[in-house]
Amino acid sequence: AIPMKDRKHQLDQLIHLYNQWNSLKKISLSRRQKPSKLIETKINSFEKVLASLCDLSATDAYHQLRSSHRKHWKEDWNFHENQKTSRTFYISNKDQAFSQSEDRRIARVLHQEKIVEISRSPLTDTTITLKSSDSETSDSSSKEDEFQLPSPKKRKKPVTVDLQFSATKLISTSVQVADRCGISISNQLLLTSQIVNSGGGNISDFSLSKSSIWRKRSSVRAELAKTIKLEWLKENPKHLIVHWDTKIFQTSSNKK
Repeated sequence: AIPMKDRKHQLDQLIHLYNQWNSLKKISLSRRQKPSKLIETKINSFEKVLASLCDLSATDAYHQLRSSHRKHWKEDWNFHENQKTSRTFYISNKDQAFSQSEDRRIARVLHQEKIVEISRSPLTDTTITLKSSDSETSDSSSKEDEFQLPSPKKRKKPVTVDLQFSATKLISTSVQVADRCGISISNQLLLTSQIVNSGGGNISDFSLSKSSIWRKRSSVRAELAKTIKLEWLKENPKHLIVHWDTKIFQTSSNKK
């Protein structure tokens, strides 16, 4: 590595370069087109500074490298000097290996592009022709004539549908689904009434009320509980673990 200046001197060098550019920028365009000898000297010197390497190395970089007693300090110094002129040196063997691998990669890419270009070129040496006998063509044509796609038929849906409901069992047909979906009694009553009205029926012909829905829900829940209990008793497990939240409930023999 090349010894560098301290941060303050690096900033001073960059600020000095900026001030040079700013002073040239203030010169009017007419004066720059026909510059005096002094202005021309300033412009030429600034262009030389831009074309040269922005050297941020220490003033005694050579002595620091020499006194470091590193194995490849001369290689670092030669690289530093080369960057001031032709800039063709590499700082280490790693950079040389990287450059060689990059050249090989570019060569592989070019070779691959050449192969793709050859594969895309049309074939002119060989031609392939397919021949078929007259019998095969006649058979295929006859099969094509015989085969016909079935025309899809759309089923016409009726405009109106007539449904028959029992005046007393209208609630029982929907109470189980409403209870499972968490629909309240008021919402179930409102929904059922709307269905009857939209179908042209009369609500007074049906037994629709909150109390009737509540009674039907209770009976349906009792029937479901009875069915679950009977199915559980069929298995008759030998060992059970019961969890409860401090509530006393009745056993199968109606005893607390």
